[in-house]
Amino acid sequence: MSITTSMKVAGCLLVLLTLQQGAWGRSRIIGGFDAYQGQFPYMALIKNNSAFNCGGSLVHEYFVLTASHCIGHNNLAEYRVVLGEHTRSTSEGNEQEFSIDLVSRNPSSDVALVRLSARATINHFVQTVELSTTDPVEGKVLDAAGWGWTQSHIFSPADILQTISLPRASKEECDVQLTHPQLPGGPQPPLQSNEICLGDNTLTEYNNICHGDSGGPVVEVSMGSMNMNAGVLRQVGIVTRGTYDCPSQALFSVSASVASVKPWISDTIAQHAPAPPPPPPPPPPPSSSSSGCFPSSSMVETPEGKVPMEMIQHGDKILAMNSNNQLVYSDVIMFLHREPSSHTEYYTIRTEETTLHVSGHHLVRVASESMEQDTYKYAKDVTFSDKLLVVNGTKYELSHVIGIDKGTENGLYAPLTAEGTVVADGVVASCYASVWSHEIAHFSMAPVRAWYQIFGFTTMSDSPTEGIPWYPNLLLQYAQPLVNKYGQIFYNTN
Repeated sequence: MSITTSMKVAGCLLVLLTLQQGAWGRSRIIGGFDAYQGQFPYMALIKNNSAFNCGGSLVHEYFVLTASHCIGHNNLAEYRVVLGEHTRSTSEGNEQEFSIDLVSRNPSSDVALVRLSARATINHFVQTVELSTTDPVEGKVLDAAGWGWTQSHIFSPADILQTISLPRASKEECDVQLTHPQLPGGPQPPLQSNEICLGDNTLTEYNNICHGDSGGPVVEVSMGSMNMNAGVLRQVGIVTRGTYDCPSQALFSVSASVASVKPWISDTIAQHAPAPPPPPPPPPPPSSSSSGCFPSSSMVETPEGKVPMEMIQHGDKILAMNSNNQLVYSDVIMFLHREPSSHTEYYTIRTEETTLHVSGHHLVRVASESMEQDTYKYAKDVTFSDKLLVVNGTKYELSHVIGIDKGTENGLYAPLTAEGTVVADGVVASCYASVWSHEIAHFSMAPVRAWYQIFGFTTMSDSPTEGIPWYPNLLLQYAQPLVNKYGQIFYNTN
């Protein structure tokens, strides 16, 4: 799902303009594309006196890696670091802003580590990036990101984070540009052993990083994906210098090699990282209940929108699937089990679109392509070969299971709908648990559904406020063992 640059191939045009280090005060990528939100969760934005200044990358919960020239030697109080940023002009709710309380500068390259005033909160939009211990090979396509200039010769910093893909150029190609004797101001130092050069000499106009991209990460991604969950992603460079004013004739830009400063980064973090906080107290032991439920935070959809499971009451309408595989809003007749204060073990079953949180003995719908041989499984028995029925708006689709974990979460809720199903966390699941057959469980609750259809309520709707009402508890104690032992002899779910 990476965003790459569509490049026009043409004749080679050598560049006759200087690359000046430290001249990238404010700007962005030229010839790039808008990054999607969350594509670069390790990206940092550095501000000076509230104005955009440079980029950086989060390499530790307390440390951002950037170019040394991005941070002045005077008052650190003038600087701020923003994580989770995407559109500079808009607060999108994912931003985390910090002051800087320490700057460590590498003695042999334009690289610095800044320590944040507080620990970054790691989430979907804020993550650390792995650092490479080796330089990429020549010709390897690398990805850069930043809010730098978008037009040559014009102060034009980007509002939305930009991304571009560029090959690593050879030292020989880069030095032709860097050391040309007719450059204004004289020739520049050739590419150093602790630097890497980026650019494509087949282009006819400038497509590269520009003013304001300094300090930003250059990354190498396996399988051509910018999604950190889809392949191995490592930072290989820190943007440090580029062609002044980014003229259209230019080809190359220069980044500091991460591999060359990796030992210094590790030593600096080890020396200056704050002591880790004390571990939290152990959670209360998980509920030993064998019934199946969802945690408080599981999301269900009502006609008014999505709400957490703990907000649902009997009589509410929530999204479910009927026997004709149609998505419908179905009445919550009662709760088969409800314990808001419980701390329970849950399975987290991940697909590409969503994550279902469900207890191990709850029945989850496992679907086939034809929708004719779907079945229900205990969540604990779901495997990576299974597909779940994932709901997106008014449609649903099959989605492969890509991850299964276990953990403890708060709350325990098992709503019973008139359809006997519920769409929880965007996944179609049964309302039932602890019995291998969804159909038998649904049949056993027919008296409750009939009473509700006639009178609009059940005698179990309002009590108890916690625990399992008497009728499902009776089924659990007496009918469930018999069904699990003998039911499959008399009933074939296929």
